[in-house]
Amino acid sequence: MNLDIGSGQSVTLRDRLTYGQARGVRMAYYQTETDALAKADLDIALVKAFVSSWNVLDVDGKAVPLDQPEQAPDDVIQAIVEVAAELFANAKLPKARGDSSPTTPPELHNGSTTPEPLTSSFSTLTPVGVGES
Repeated sequence: MNLDIGSGQSVTLRDRLTYGQARGVRMAYYQTETDALAKADLDIALVKAFVSSWNVLDVDGKAVPLDQPEQAPDDVIQAIVEVAAELFANAKLPKARGDSSPTTPPELHNGSTTPEPLTSSFSTLTPVGVGES
């Protein structure tokens, strides 16, 4: 999925994660159960797992390397997290039996398995190609 974040910047998200990528997100998610400050780590885990490429500028207008998402503007990270969390929660997980996986995120208090991002203030996020044929 391609996201246009404006000013010539864009982000490409993976549609599917490897086991290792998903494991990193799940580990960060479970940390939030005992440490409220770990939500920031969950945001970065989602970005690292889902972003396959990007053209993002830092607050000074310099290119942010993909392996340094902490240098990206907060509103860009939060916009990515909002979409990545939805993708993660809606992933179709194959199961050999009807049992749930011990590493599949449990249902949250609001009935969702989607981890909530710290904020979602980036309102101009436009998925590219969604709904197009």
